[in-house]
Amino acid sequence: MKRILFAASAFILLASTTCNKPVNNTTPQKTRTVLLTQASWKVTKLEARTYTGTEPGSTAYSDVTSQLKACQIDNVSIFNSNTTYEVNEGASKCNTTDPQVVSSGTWSFQSSQTQLQVITSTTNQVFDIVTISDTQLVVTTIIPGTTYNTQTRTTFSH
Repeated sequence: MKRILFAASAFILLASTTCNKPVNNTTPQKTRTVLLTQASWKVTKLEARTYTGTEPGSTAYSDVTSQLKACQIDNVSIFNSNTTYEVNEGASKCNTTDPQVVSSGTWSFQSSQTQLQVITSTTNQVFDIVTISDTQLVVTTIIPGTTYNTQTRTTFSH
């Protein structure tokens, strides 16, 4: 009888420990494509720094967001999953006769998805991705000049 009770106890103990599978509470990480295309983006901060030579070195960024007009700051950038792209005027236009879609084209990731390339009918711009998350996109790009270069850092939010 003791053997049966011991065997039953051992079986219950063994069964209860083998049925306890670890619980995986992790949410699958979103791809960069999903993060970019899940919602439209608005500029929340624009910074710039100028420099001579080929590298900005330790030149600090200056916040130039206040230089944007209200009709520019409400513009919306939309990246679609079919790799099309548009900048929409948002709620207000700088000129009432301007089209609602300011710019359109295609987008793609470059350099192992560390860069974002945007191609329109007039430009082919590559942005370095600093941050991309559910709520924020931060990119930098260099605008070459004749006597100095300007590097911009743009922060977008949903």
